[in-house]
Amino acid sequence: MTREKKEKLYKQIKSSIYLWIQKTGWFYDLYINYMCIDIARTYNCSPHFVKKVFWELKKDKFFEKWLMDFEI
Repeated sequence: MTREKKEKLYKQIKSSIYLWIQKTGWFYDLYINYMCIDIARTYNCSPHFVKKVFWELKKDKFFEKWLMDFEI
């Protein structure tokens, strides 16, 4: 996979994580694997890559604050 494709996929997965959490209306740490598998099937990539994007996103303070509204 080229760097350009990987960066594009990273941005798409990042937005999909936001949408998936908003769509379900809640977030619980134990269901992160379900979210990763669901998004990975959409973009035909590995769930590990989606989880990696999620943990990178979780370092962002804005995302962490936003996520607290959805956590159970």
